[in-house]
Amino acid sequence: MEPNTILKLLSDFKMFQIQHETSYDRILSILEMMSTIDIEDKLIAECIGELFHIALPENIDENDHRLDRFFNWLCEIYWKNECAEFCAIRVISKIIKYNTKYRSWLFKNLFCPQSPICERILEDKIKNDLYVLSVLECLNAIFNDLKIDLITEEQKQSCGFVLTLLIRIHYSLNINSLQNPNITLYCLILLNKYASFCKEDIELNISELMGISLGFIEYGLNIKSVSIICPELIKPSYYLNNASDEQIVEPIIHPKFGGKLSKKRHRGLKPKESVNTILEAAKNGFGELDSEMAMINNMEKGQCDVLQNEISSRIRLASIILFGQITRSIKRHVLYTYWQSIFPYDGVDNVCARKGIIFVCQVEVNSKCRSAALNVCTEVLLNLKPLYSQAEFKDRSSAFLPFSHMLGLSIITTYKALIDIIHSEKCLNVLTQALKCLAALAEITPFAKLECEIVANIINTVKNLVHHNDYTIQISALSVLEVLLMDSEMPSEIAEALGISKECIPTSSSNENVPNIGFTKNVNKENCFDPGKKGTDKYNFEASWLILKIISNLEMSLVQDNTICKKIKTPCTLRIKSLHILTAMANHFEFFLKDNLEKLTFVLRDSIHDGQLEVRLCGSKCMEACAYQMNLFLQNNCNNDNICSFKCFWICMFPIITHQMSIEKESTAVKITLCDAIS
Repeated sequence: MEPNTILKLLSDFKMFQIQHETSYDRILSILEMMSTIDIEDKLIAECIGELFHIALPENIDENDHRLDRFFNWLCEIYWKNECAEFCAIRVISKIIKYNTKYRSWLFKNLFCPQSPICERILEDKIKNDLYVLSVLECLNAIFNDLKIDLITEEQKQSCGFVLTLLIRIHYSLNINSLQNPNITLYCLILLNKYASFCKEDIELNISELMGISLGFIEYGLNIKSVSIICPELIKPSYYLNNASDEQIVEPIIHPKFGGKLSKKRHRGLKPKESVNTILEAAKNGFGELDSEMAMINNMEKGQCDVLQNEISSRIRLASIILFGQITRSIKRHVLYTYWQSIFPYDGVDNVCARKGIIFVCQVEVNSKCRSAALNVCTEVLLNLKPLYSQAEFKDRSSAFLPFSHMLGLSIITTYKALIDIIHSEKCLNVLTQALKCLAALAEITPFAKLECEIVANIINTVKNLVHHNDYTIQISALSVLEVLLMDSEMPSEIAEALGISKECIPTSSSNENVPNIGFTKNVNKENCFDPGKKGTDKYNFEASWLILKIISNLEMSLVQDNTICKKIKTPCTLRIKSLHILTAMANHFEFFLKDNLEKLTFVLRDSIHDGQLEVRLCGSKCMEACAYQMNLFLQNNCNNDNICSFKCFWICMFPIITHQMSIEKESTAVKITLCDAIS
């Protein structure tokens, strides 16, 4: 069939195309005729180009092989006719969007290790952006259809080829993806999809992928210290002789990627670029590029500015998600070698390094990006716990910086950044994530080996949030304090910051000099506290602000509603967290609970009788912890005052415990825990 005849048929078809079966049958006949044209014909690119604006068949009959022949013909054109390859890849991306059976064909024919697609994209400096985007659109359709359980050995080889292609697009100078944010975003989305089902390949390319993810988390941010955003190869820390080795001024291109260092250019976004949201891209592909570009051409400058900020934030979010995928995919000992790149520090003033994911959280303008970054930081910190257990810090000048002190500086830098974030954050969701991250950092910190005032700063920061109007913020703030209380040995700085009087904090291992400031002097059975009677709001002893807040959370508050006085409980989640704190306080029984047994009796009684099973179980566990710590305390402090005080506590609690255990419908777990408490 002559190309001119095909062009005439396509032109006529566009004039009256209607979405029904006869229309599809006619276009299939035209496509079948096109597949007979010589692939080296000069008019072949024009013929294929006419298909850009024609609706192609969707979900055709499996027995109809006309589209099969046309698809194979297009793939052959891509391999052998460079003049028509751009048009061929555009039409291929349209076909596989609605015809899933061709995706596996394409994976085998076009993205195999022998394919010329990689060299053509990376070596040709004048490739059209739509050409690269069409290739990425094909990959997106393939990834959506790829099932990890059904990947063949041949497809695994193609997967490795695709990963190399995506990485090299970021590092290539011929396709400067920095000049086209669409390409940058689509590559990041595809890398995220790849990391979700081919995790074993991530570790083999960890330096390149880590450089991409950490490089683009600053994309579009107004940071004075960052002149250009460019991914740089991140080497493991065992290649570094000292901290200064990691301060790289110019971007590094990995030798296997080739190329020279790029010149610094203004990295302003092109005003005529667009992108779908990440979720839309994941579900629906990358969209119709022609209609997308037509929409952008009609945009005003104000709309383009908004679009620039939107696409920049999506690139940063995709980078953060990719970073999280990477850290979850690699072995923990491999993650350890990148700690300096993830949580860097400023070796000059020990303040805050102007790079790293935590610093980005401080300057990020998009709340979703801040929340996602803090969430990833929380995961990574918990995975780095064995490494950071070696950290120590002594504030003194030294020509040599030991490895343990480098870890200590990293921890202190991260603390300072998180505290700044918490002080300045207005979004409640992000503030919650920041507190969770702070709790994770506190969990991995060896406070005994850090000579600094960071503990007092942490508690003073969290103290105000414990009284926040939002209960979620209260719970997250209490989680930080819970971590500090979990250690059996409490440093004097923590005890003092939590409101324990200096006179009550022992200065030696002996407890003989610790004053007994309780209400238990000259106690006998007659003046034991009555569990049915509420204690007064004013305490006649000096108590920690934290124990007062916890007791307040667990007590019922009276609310006047017209003429009726109602008893109101705090939300269930806050009561559970408060009981967790109370259980942790039992580890420091002498500081927090010994002189608060009367109030403790009331809150434990209410918790054990609570209507929520989880609250009853937490209350029972708290009761068990208190009983155990009482026993330990009496072994070293067996005097009449303590014996009388504890006797009154048990006289009140024992009937409550036995009554709850006698309830037939009570949970077995609660009964077992209460049995352990009185055993």
